[in-house]
Amino acid sequence: MIPITIVGVGAMGEALIHGLKHHYTISAYNAGDNARLRAVASKTPITPCMDDASRIHALGVCAAVIVACKPHHVPEALRFLAPHIRPHTVVISVAAGVSIASIASYVPDGQPIVRAMPNTSCALRKGVTAWCARAHVPPMVRTLFDTLGFAIEVQETHMHAVTAISGSGPAYVYAMMEALIAAAERLGIPDAHALVAHTAAGAAQRVLEGAQPKHLRTAVTSPNGTTAAALAVLAPLGGLIDRAVDAAIARGQEMEAEIGGTP
Repeated sequence: MIPITIVGVGAMGEALIHGLKHHYTISAYNAGDNARLRAVASKTPITPCMDDASRIHALGVCAAVIVACKPHHVPEALRFLAPHIRPHTVVISVAAGVSIASIASYVPDGQPIVRAMPNTSCALRKGVTAWCARAHVPPMVRTLFDTLGFAIEVQETHMHAVTAISGSGPAYVYAMMEALIAAAERLGIPDAHALVAHTAAGAAQRVLEGAQPKHLRTAVTSPNGTTAAALAVLAPLGGLIDRAVDAAIARGQEMEAEIGGTP
């Protein structure tokens, strides 16, 4: 199996590990928090790199290094790994707001660079990953992202938008589900969690099969019926989603400006 190294084992790093563990040989490190690394290693087949010597060795043999730490830790991570990776090792950042130009300012000239935005559903290999690259990258990059679920290559100018839609999107869905579960529990409905989860899963599957959400919504909304009454209350939802997405985009742009591109 192809060796890769993952830098950072927070929620996103662990999701990537679960999604890739059966297809890649994974080494991982979590600078400054070996306790977290041990916890992840206890339930996944990774090689934990607890010290600089083991980290340097992993970086020196991997085909790709995925930087999955918090955005403000990315410069430090890149400064450490840059001297130890091979010329053809692909550097993949999954940190929000970190541009290709910023990554390039830390790694050797000509290093293959990919900026990606997966989401945590990658843990189940049902994630969404939008990605872009500085130049030509080896086919293994597309294969890696396809392993995690649905993958789409985009222009870097779209990265803030896809971060707001698919990167943060699961949280929006979870918030809606959380509210529906709370409503069901308030009404005394048993097993509210399963009721809402299966409702959401079934609705998503219809859309995945090619049906348009608008058509599906119309089909289940009888005039003057119960669904119509509920949707009348939810009428402002579209505007709220627009505002939420715009807020996420604005924050991503702020983060990119904060991180900058100078070592």
